[in-house]
Amino acid sequence: MAVVQVTTQAQVKRFIDLEAAVYRNNPYWVPAIAKDTSRLITGRTPFSSYIEQNAFYAEHEGEVTARVCMFINRLFIKNRKRNTAFFGLFEALPDKQIDVVELFRAAVSWLKEKGVSSLTGPVNGDLFFGFGLKSDRFDELPVFPYSYAQPYYAAYLESMGFNKQHRELCYSIDLESIPEAHLLSRYEIPGVDIRPVSLTDFQRDHAAIIGIGNAAFKNIWYFAGYDVDTSYEFWMEKKPFIVPDFVLIAEAGGRPIGYIISFLDLNAAVQAMGGRNDLFAALKFLWTRRGIRDGSVFSMGVLPAYAGKGVGSALLAAILLTMKKRGFTKCYYHTVTDNNIPSRKLAESFNGSVTANYAGYYKKV
Repeated sequence: MAVVQVTTQAQVKRFIDLEAAVYRNNPYWVPAIAKDTSRLITGRTPFSSYIEQNAFYAEHEGEVTARVCMFINRLFIKNRKRNTAFFGLFEALPDKQIDVVELFRAAVSWLKEKGVSSLTGPVNGDLFFGFGLKSDRFDELPVFPYSYAQPYYAAYLESMGFNKQHRELCYSIDLESIPEAHLLSRYEIPGVDIRPVSLTDFQRDHAAIIGIGNAAFKNIWYFAGYDVDTSYEFWMEKKPFIVPDFVLIAEAGGRPIGYIISFLDLNAAVQAMGGRNDLFAALKFLWTRRGIRDGSVFSMGVLPAYAGKGVGSALLAAILLTMKKRGFTKCYYHTVTDNNIPSRKLAESFNGSVTANYAGYYKKV
């Protein structure tokens, strides 16, 4: 058995191809887009200016059996004052404990050379590329933009001394059971206006969202904070997919004080692409997308000075109204760290119930 540090294009392909070997014939697997994974592990994303990565895979008798990528997010280390790295993109075949141990040993050795003292994850460098390990509901498609994971992955991690320190909750809100009048009553707050994000002045609104998020989430375990210019470059790539009514900004006296970012629950459409990004895959994505009637709230932040004043409730009510008017039947509100009691109570006040769990792990190295 050998551990290979990914440096060549052929090795990149072998790293990517393991995913299909692990999940072959699994109806709940949502294949990652191969091009996106390649960019991530070779340092070609906008965030690569401050994230250093190194990908590894284990090989036994010519077969790739496990893989992982280590990410050193310098912004996380600077902002959180913690010399912690992330591990992500972990996949492994069953009954390969020895291979997984040797894989992590080699990867951790590289981290120690870089002066890293602890490891947390799964986080694929940045939360927008995926984080958290699916912990239950293995007979269901995960909610966009989260990915599937094999049930035995937790045992692999825990056997190596990783401790489950965080639980992320995905809530499901039944839109058909909530009267529109109830949503309207939660939507209106004196002195607060809610509007869609502006695509014509997107740079201004993006900067406002980043500023709010950096203030609101600075203590969340996976959150590194964002550099405005780097984040803007990333979102400009995604701008064609933004539905303005699904990204809202709350303002008080013309000043942005909160935001909410939502999507369609696109995983069925992404699954239809089969990991490709050619014209045929794009057509399959668009065709499948037409039938999606579930929404997904990915991120919501409120400036600390306005926390507890109903701004988050108004933003969520506004999004649910939009989805309800579009004929959606369900909205997922995720993920909520289990110790974030205000956010949990907010979801539950809209009749939200926990529909999936994701775990975050930590160990000293």
